[in-house]
Amino acid sequence: TLEGVSVPFDATASTDANGDAQGNVLAGALDPAEVLFTGAGRLGGEVNENINFRVYPQDAFQNVLSVPPGSCVVTLTPTAANANGAFVGPVADLAAVASGTTCVEDPACAGSLGCALKVNYQVANAGAYSLSVQIGGTAVGGTPYDLTIAAGAIDAGSSFVSPAAALEA
Repeated sequence: TLEGVSVPFDATASTDANGDAQGNVLAGALDPAEVLFTGAGRLGGEVNENINFRVYPQDAFQNVLSVPPGSCVVTLTPTAANANGAFVGPVADLAAVASGTTCVEDPACAGSLGCALKVNYQVANAGAYSLSVQIGGTAVGGTPYDLTIAAGAIDAGSSFVSPAAALEA
């Protein structure tokens, strides 16, 4: 027993051959402050590029939780500093897997942190935005917070120069 620590415990404890009591520590309720984000996409990206990050819903004991489909919603809103207008791209939930939108369960469930929700989005206009992630209607992970979408750069690997004769033909 740990003094002053409350851990959800499975009441269906059993006893092993030595007479030692055994039980299972259960995951508790979602703790908004313990929701973890990984990946650079939570900080922004470039116009018209796929931007992504992962969301790990956790309880107060850092147990990674599964959340019901449709309970994770990501919203990206232009801030007052952004004169380019509205966010263009998905604002969605776990039910919208087919369209490749946001907060979809990661089928691989890879990594030491357990299963994550993948967030993928694109933005058509450069500028300043506010990113909010909500699970079950509650803002999580310290959101909303500000991010910047950059205008982008020329991709030298995809650029080419045509001979003048080909352009005149």
